[in-house]
Amino acid sequence: MCSSDLSAANKTSAKPAPHTQAEAELAQRVKAADAARSSGDSDAISAANRRLSALALRELGQLRLLELAYPQAIELYRSSVELDDQPDTRIDLAIADLDANQLDDAIAESTKALDAAPDSVRANSVLGRALMRKRRYKEAAEALTKAVQRDPDIESMYSLGICLLSTKDPADKQRAAAVFQQMITVAG
Repeated sequence: MCSSDLSAANKTSAKPAPHTQAEAELAQRVKAADAARSSGDSDAISAANRRLSALALRELGQLRLLELAYPQAIELYRSSVELDDQPDTRIDLAIADLDANQLDDAIAESTKALDAAPDSVRANSVLGRALMRKRRYKEAAEALTKAVQRDPDIESMYSLGICLLSTKDPADKQRAAAVFQQMITVAG
């Protein structure tokens, strides 16, 4: 097979599978937008394009968050939520708010995410960390306990342990000791 045959074969071969969740979600939303356009239904087209635009804004927010550009990340996430109100986007917004030290906003956004997805580990973790920074340790411990019960990761367990120690309640000190022991077990 000559090089021009290889080039033609590469152009006609199937696209590679998405490597990340973001790529998979983008492919899904592009496909939905294409299907809506093919249907000719203007409402479906509008809805699919809003969802696609919301995803693009969310991904841009992720980039700005990685660059520590919190105000820009917050604005991008808010714009995404306006187009397509998804719990994961609200959680990303809450994380940006937390990183920007906008604790009340972080609490509000993570609470809204929990209203839509009550079992969200990420939302409970962010809520717990925001409440800890506001020194509302009992409430923080409740949120972090929910997160740890669903996904016992070291970072959330450590935050829960510190939070329990900060309540100054003797019973919480015992719970904190149990959490730290669980950390040792999980860490191996």
